[in-house]
Amino acid sequence: MTSIFDFLRQVEQRPSMYLGYMNNQREEQLSSLEFVIMGYTCAIQQHQLVEPTLNFREDFGNFLRQKYGWSMSTGPIGAVLREYSDKETSWKVFWTHVWEFERSLMAH
Repeated sequence: MTSIFDFLRQVEQRPSMYLGYMNNQREEQLSSLEFVIMGYTCAIQQHQLVEPTLNFREDFGNFLRQKYGWSMSTGPIGAVLREYSDKETSWKVFWTHVWEFERSLMAH
């Protein structure tokens, strides 16, 4: 069975296919990704599927808050966009943090 992380790997490799927008529109892609993640989370909760995290947005936000001390008032994607003003850097850093988060879950 695949997980949100498997899906996110596909998104990272082909963002325009999953999120719309061109690769020079990283902020828009990240905003779109936030909605996709919320939809994915609703679906797994509704269908009671087993996932590494049942609420990716909340758990990923807690991970970033604990590790970096960032405010999550705008969610984890908003926090990354706030911390890194260059949108291409935000895109790359977001994925680095996602994979760190995945490794942290597997370590438990």
